[in-house]
Amino acid sequence: MTGTLKVKLLEHIELYCKGVNLEISIEDIKSDFDDFTSRISAPEDLSGLSQVFLLLKRMNDASQKLWEFTKSELCLPEYIYYAFNEYGVELDASSRESFNVSAQLNPHTNINATYA
Repeated sequence: MTGTLKVKLLEHIELYCKGVNLEISIEDIKSDFDDFTSRISAPEDLSGLSQVFLLLKRMNDASQKLWEFTKSELCLPEYIYYAFNEYGVELDASSRESFNVSAQLNPHTNINATYA
C-alpha cells in the first residue's frame, strides 16, 4: 500500500489544479507535495495526513496571521491546502482509512506515528 495513497493524493491535487485552471506540472506538484510532507515528517505511508489538513483549516479559521506563518514554515503551497479543504478526496476504503487515521503511535498496533 505504501505509495498507493501518495499516487491518489497527487492525482487529486492535479485534478484540483486543472479544475481551477492552475497550470502546474505534475512534476512541480510532486515536488511541492514532497517538500511539504518532508517538512512535517510525514510517515512514508502518509497515514493520518487528513488530520494535518484539519488542523491547518482550524488555524486558518482562527487566525490569518497564524495561518500565514504556519503555511510558510511548512512550505505548504496554497493550492495543495485548498485541494484538500475545498474538494473531498475520493479514495477506496483502505486508502481512506489510512488517510483519515487519527491514532497515535501504539507499540501494539501496526499504525505509524502521526505527525509529532
